[in-house]
Amino acid sequence: MSIDENGRGQPAATEQCNHPSAPQFGASPKKNQFLVNPATNTDDFSMFPGAKDSQTGRIFPKAPIRLRFGEHRGKNRGYGFVHSWQAHWPNHQEADAREELFAFLALVFMRGSSILYEGGNGSAEARVTVVRSAAGTVVLEERGDCIDDLFYSIITAIPGKKNQQGTRIGKF
Repeated sequence: MSIDENGRGQPAATEQCNHPSAPQFGASPKKNQFLVNPATNTDDFSMFPGAKDSQTGRIFPKAPIRLRFGEHRGKNRGYGFVHSWQAHWPNHQEADAREELFAFLALVFMRGSSILYEGGNGSAEARVTVVRSAAGTVVLEERGDCIDDLFYSIITAIPGKKNQQGTRIGKF
């Protein structure tokens, strides 16, 4: 993995573009596998519309939003489905948590939802927050598995109204 001029990780020329979707249920997928959106039967849960922070000039390009199986390493540490489930739906069984999370994501990624940007260093620099009023918040991180395969990875999904921070840089 090499770092480009924008500080984003880019795979070396010899790296393979291989990110198979994970099965919906049954055997647990690997942490970096994408879950399939049951509404579209694809890896994509929505399309990030693109946005620009006028204060820093940071551009977030248009790209699909995807959910990795992920992992939960503790409070505010982790990503993907497992992190969202363990942190915000801990009393649900896995299948029920997936159903709840998928419905929640469809609600948040609706026309009119705000896109906020806090800025930051390291991976926080590549993160944006999508807010849907009282429904809740989804934190996304710009990622790329392959040079022409930019996407936004769902880091966490937080139901309910929380204290969102950042500058509004766009909307869905």
